[in-house]
Amino acid sequence: MRSSSQMVRRELLTRLAKLPLFAGLDAGSLSDLADAMNWLALPGGTHLFEQGEASDALYVLLYGRLAAIRTSDDGVKRSLGCVAPGECVGEIGLITQSPRSASVAALRDSELLRLPRVAFEKLVAMHPAAMLSMARVALRRSKTDTDQAVAPRCFALLPVADGLDVRGFAERLANALGAAPGQALVLEEQARGRDAGWFSAREARASHLIYLGNDDAEWRERCLRQSDCVLLLADGAQLPNIARQNPSPIANPHVQQHLLLLQTGEPPHGRTRLWRDIYGNVGAHHHLRDQGDLERLARRLSGRAIGLVLSGGGARGFAHIGVVRGLREAGMNIDYVGGASIGAVIGAGVAADWPYEQMVEVYRRCFFDTNPLSDWTLPLVSLRAGRKVSHLLQSSFGERDIEDLPLPFYAVSSNLTAGALHVHERGTLWKALRASCANV
Repeated sequence: MRSSSQMVRRELLTRLAKLPLFAGLDAGSLSDLADAMNWLALPGGTHLFEQGEASDALYVLLYGRLAAIRTSDDGVKRSLGCVAPGECVGEIGLITQSPRSASVAALRDSELLRLPRVAFEKLVAMHPAAMLSMARVALRRSKTDTDQAVAPRCFALLPVADGLDVRGFAERLANALGAAPGQALVLEEQARGRDAGWFSAREARASHLIYLGNDDAEWRERCLRQSDCVLLLADGAQLPNIARQNPSPIANPHVQQHLLLLQTGEPPHGRTRLWRDIYGNVGAHHHLRDQGDLERLARRLSGRAIGLVLSGGGARGFAHIGVVRGLREAGMNIDYVGGASIGAVIGAGVAADWPYEQMVEVYRRCFFDTNPLSDWTLPLVSLRAGRKVSHLLQSSFGERDIEDLPLPFYAVSSNLTAGALHVHERGTLWKALRASCANV
């Protein structure tokens, strides 16, 4: 037992000596530092400390991953990045005796070492030169910290209905993310009974991890605690009220949630809205018809997606069609679309995944063969009634919702009552386009 304890202590001293924050400490200072630290287990989703709290300790992360979030005075939350194993957190507040500048929470089940303020001040008195060197390293690092968006690396893939090939989908997703399925997939039978160190080691060896959920509630909970992105897998052809839905995970501000709808063709009109109503916590949904959609999902998840935003300008909208054709012919993948006025109308065709020939035919019929602006009316509110525009948009796009478009889409309009910009991301598509066109 003593030999095992000595081995653990030697490993701890080696770990501390490798950290930049403690690199300047001599053997005696490191030994006293190790004696003063307490071990702490932090389940995934649990907060380590909150912004504004008193800085009463610094922490060294042994296993797992932490997320740092700063809330500005206007209530906007900004990610400051992640804390990986071997890194420290909370040292600046401890040294400067200032409140916590950000909130920190566990993205995974984590294990940490905690150095309380009393022990820190005692070490300063015992080893002033070494601790001064440590303080300089910490303060230099604080000057280089910047806000950063961190792409998720660990995913919890949770089926929400029966009959889904979860493993087959996970393998295809791993390939699309550029990861070897054998290294990326984490199954319950592999991970049962493992501690945080095992999960941390798996994460260190792979670019991405995909935890395959099942009907076991305990394992699903573990998948959630080990991931920074939740993927809810569903059959988009099913009606949500006849599928066996598993409950939506509890909303966690540090964990993204995406709804993945498997489709055999064009998404059924009105069906997506029903799924979104049930899984209200999801930040985004994705229609997956083929390999191209799966690769688009991978780009969105890894922060490599390309968005296209089209401006207004009446007849200049036909130039947008040429731009889209040029981008496609150049091999550029468009992953989401937005627009205003005629840019929204053209963008809706792109989001509907219309080929070039269909876009030219539809828009020529709507805006060239017919003059949609010729329905003059008494100028009580407007010079034009707008009935022709409404009819043409409705006949071209039908009653589909924005959510039913294969590509994510939004249109913008002006809210004259509030005097503010309004972004249309849900609801009947043609009505959103009509509102956007009413800006002119």
